[in-house]
Amino acid sequence: MSLTIRYNLTLKRSEINKFQLPDLKASGLVLKSFELKSEQKGIDIKLKGKDTIVSYGEAIFYQTTSFDLSDKLMQIIEIDKVSVEIKNLCTAKESNNVVLTLLFNYTKMDTGIILFNNIYTQINPEVMTNILSDISKAGKHITKLVWTSPSKLSSLELVPQFETDPEWLKPIKCISNQQNHIIMDLSDEKFEPDFINLLCHYNIVVPENVDRLGLIVYGFPH
Repeated sequence: MSLTIRYNLTLKRSEINKFQLPDLKASGLVLKSFELKSEQKGIDIKLKGKDTIVSYGEAIFYQTTSFDLSDKLMQIIEIDKVSVEIKNLCTAKESNNVVLTLLFNYTKMDTGIILFNNIYTQINPEVMTNILSDISKAGKHITKLVWTSPSKLSSLELVPQFETDPEWLKPIKCISNQQNHIIMDLSDEKFEPDFINLLCHYNIVVPENVDRLGLIVYGFPH
């Protein structure tokens, strides 16, 4: 999945236009590239977070008008907002106004980044409280949970703490892969859309040989 956002702008001589790009990380979309279309080249453009992400001046627009932000992806993911600052640099001998189109291309990130990882050494009913506390601090949009252990982790089961009629919560059992990882991809239909919020109603059950349980949480921080 991808999405392109278009801005059509007209800048007077020496005018500066500033605006913020939509933050779509909650939908799994992150800014990947942008393109500038204009007959005039006397333009200066900056993309900023807390610091400047990229800055391009007039000279580069004679070479290219498309810019890949892949090497800035981690910086973009970690900030709340990306702001754009664009200035008309045209002189009196050139056109007074600059007419341009900016295309900002967002791409789907299926899992995001590692938000945190931790080892839990007390595998008892209280362990879920500690896990939920860590998850709540990790980010607003969780996409994947990966469980592992120094011991053989053959399976992991989430068992509801109570029963309801009709059944509201169902037990969830996952089997490890060859790497001794149990991967819970929250885009899978077996997980409810609000699965993270429902975790507080489950207990974790692991094999008796497991006394240390590792958790890696993927997603988007904002």
